[in-house]
Amino acid sequence: MRSVGETALLVIDKLSDLNKAELLGFYFACFLGGHLDQYQFKRISAAIDSAFIDDIHTFLNSGRDELLSKKQFMVSLFSSGITAITAGKKISKSGELYFEASSMGHQMIELWEQHKKR
Repeated sequence: MRSVGETALLVIDKLSDLNKAELLGFYFACFLGGHLDQYQFKRISAAIDSAFIDDIHTFLNSGRDELLSKKQFMVSLFSSGITAITAGKKISKSGELYFEASSMGHQMIELWEQHKKR
């Protein structure tokens, strides 16, 4: 628990946007509520720190819409680990790359949908 608190404080200290602090607080509350383990929280914290906040909000509010797989915010979130690259799902589209939520991204959306809408 101590290392999670330290992680949260270190990330908050270097955040470039107050909206990131609010988002980090949301996922810290999810951790405290038992919805994330310490490693999941640390990964999400690092992702929030490294990604552009508007892209994260667009991602979280878009839900699981597969039509967004080539949108710029999905491409931009790849380096944070929130999205993952996948190749075309049909033989005729095998050369195209698409971006979809990673397992961490799916977890972020699920928690957001379950708890933020209350």
